[in-house]
Amino acid sequence: MAGGHEGASAAGSPDAGKGMAMGHHHDQKTLDAIFAHPMAMNVKWRDVEHVLDALGAELHVAHDGREVKASLNGVDRVLHVPHGPVIESRDQMVQLRHFLEEAGVTRSSLA
Repeated sequence: MAGGHEGASAAGSPDAGKGMAMGHHHDQKTLDAIFAHPMAMNVKWRDVEHVLDALGAELHVAHDGREVKASLNGVDRVLHVPHGPVIESRDQMVQLRHFLEEAGVTRSSLA
């Protein structure tokens, strides 16, 4: 991963997904956008990577950077990296939201 997030933190730790030492306003805005209704379609992929890292996810780049294998709170998922800097696909946003929901993440997980 370009930002060096690969394997950055342990998803199995007791604090994973609990907003440990973050409180970054920008991360919270990104998480709000992911869970927004109607669905936000202007979320930057690098911001998603930051949120996943902040939540304690393990991230591993696959297929020449086109996919990221993410593990969070015992939930594993392959996420497709958008072609540009912004997630423009509704399917990608739904996939990301479902992954976070299955991992027990809510809109207030970073609060």
